[in-house]
Amino acid sequence: MTKYHRTVCLLSIAVAILTLEIKGQTTIAPQKPTTPKLSVAQNLNKAAMECQSRLGVNQAFMSLLSTKNIPTNEKMRCFLLCVYETLGLVKDNKFIGSNARLMAARRFAEPELSKANQLIDVCEKSIVVPSNSTEFCALGRLVRKCFKEEGEKIDFFPRA
Repeated sequence: MTKYHRTVCLLSIAVAILTLEIKGQTTIAPQKPTTPKLSVAQNLNKAAMECQSRLGVNQAFMSLLSTKNIPTNEKMRCFLLCVYETLGLVKDNKFIGSNARLMAARRFAEPELSKANQLIDVCEKSIVVPSNSTEFCALGRLVRKCFKEEGEKIDFFPRA
């Protein structure tokens, strides 16, 4: 086979493959574009930005995420609650330990992971919004309070 015939043959094969792909008859599964997973810190930042916008609070509320402070007013409680909801840590006025454990596993290595899971176990059992509570966004305060107070007992506070 001459070089010319080989080139024509390869071009014919390429045209046949392209024709099949255009008609949707390709047997090769197309690659789905992969979206890289965001890190815990990136997810936290994204959630905080969404909540800042949704609640109309100023930039100062963002600093609440990097402290151990327990919220002292409704806007702070609601901001934390919004962030926790957006991250999947709370739902239907309850702390979701299983989601917290998944997040901890993505964020921490040992020995911090054991401490995080210990904290999550305690908080999952102890965080309860009283049915007669009139405190708006109470769960935001209760989650932070548990993280702070129980975390101090084991020298651990979850940070992104």
